[in-house]
Amino acid sequence: ADPGLPEYPRRTGHGSSLGALRPEGQGKQGRVRLCGCGPIGLGGSNMALRTILEDRDPALHKVCRPVTRFDQRLWDLLDDLKETLAAPQVGILRRAVIVVDDQDNMLELVNPEIIDQAGEQEGFEGCLSVPGRWGVVKRPKTVRVRAQDRNGMLFEAEGADMVARCFCHEIEHLDGRLFTEHA
Repeated sequence: ADPGLPEYPRRTGHGSSLGALRPEGQGKQGRVRLCGCGPIGLGGSNMALRTILEDRDPALHKVCRPVTRFDQRLWDLLDDLKETLAAPQVGILRRAVIVVDDQDNMLELVNPEIIDQAGEQEGFEGCLSVPGRWGVVKRPKTVRVRAQDRNGMLFEAEGADMVARCFCHEIEHLDGRLFTEHA
């Protein structure tokens, strides 16, 4: 980590390595969530152990293919992503991510696309696919996405501030991009 940047605690409990980054502050908005990476055990004994790819891995820089089959294999991947957030971070080049909203709900976004954005914010981001590196990144203040759920049903979700940042950060993983391109 950069000695000039503050250290932020990880969220404790299930999903301790989630999200883009929440700087210290008040309430839920003050907790940090990191885009999860590194070898991790996921949940109970039936969960997989997935190795998280780091920035030098070519798979992280490839555009992911759309999900076309909404079956048990996708459901298992989505369950595992609750620990990592973006499928390409575990070497699966499919368009699937998890974003945690302001109420700590995990939004499963399959084939997500940003359909609207407004305003501008600037803040620190980090990603464990880029261990030890942080940067200041400009993102939209609000973002609206359209995606499918684990059963293929279309829905839309909107987020502001950190949720908007997370939408952008995670969806960029699906396009082979990392936050370091903006920092």
